[in-house]
Amino acid sequence: MVVELGRNVSFNGHITISRFKHSKIVIGDNCIFNSHHAFNSRGCRKCILHTGTDFACIEIGRNSGFSGVTIVANHGVYIGRDVMIGADSQIGDTDDHPERLGTKDAPIRIGNNVFIGMHCMIMKGVVIGDNAIIGAGSVVTKDIPENCIAAGRPCRVIRQR
Repeated sequence: MVVELGRNVSFNGHITISRFKHSKIVIGDNCIFNSHHAFNSRGCRKCILHTGTDFACIEIGRNSGFSGVTIVANHGVYIGRDVMIGADSQIGDTDDHPERLGTKDAPIRIGNNVFIGMHCMIMKGVVIGDNAIIGAGSVVTKDIPENCIAAGRPCRVIRQR
């Protein structure tokens, strides 16, 4: 039933926040959302935060930054603190048409102090551990352990940090 904004949350450019009844979106202190190429020289689309079902949840920890990111939660997307997500990345806990595909939504968890490069896709059910780095253009379909550098389509661990 709520959108909660922490202190000093910045929206640079236009952002779309939409939610279903009884769902919630919580954004921690000092978060930044860039939705215009003037704020990110690599160019970026509008940031979108969307809950697609009743009782879905998007939670974002403090000191996190996003450029042109789309986050869609039919179940839950949980992002830790001190997370940076690059331009035009997409995060979604659903296949969008589970009734036709016979699939189920699955929550996404992104740990603390994670860096996700631009143009990444984080797919349903994924857990990304603390201090991980995800290379630009990656498609994350499986869990990434903490303290790892990972990249690729599909994303795989390259080495430990």
